[in-house]
Amino acid sequence: MRRRGRPVLGAISGLIFGGFLTIDLQIMNVWKLSVASEIALPLIGLAIGLALGLTGVIPRLRRSDREARTPQY
Repeated sequence: MRRRGRPVLGAISGLIFGGFLTIDLQIMNVWKLSVASEIALPLIGLAIGLALGLTGVIPRLRRSDREARTPQY
């Protein structure tokens, strides 16, 4: 079985995105946040990031692909 994605990176990125989304919504008074929604938004971001990391939506580049994309000076 071949691993397809990067679940840890996706989970960390989703958690950070959810945290910043919570902070932005609170600072800009877009949505009155309660304690439950302040906890829920980062956890939802974590779950979505983990799911996207497990599915491998963004493919990894193979070594030969990375070397081909680097500019030759």
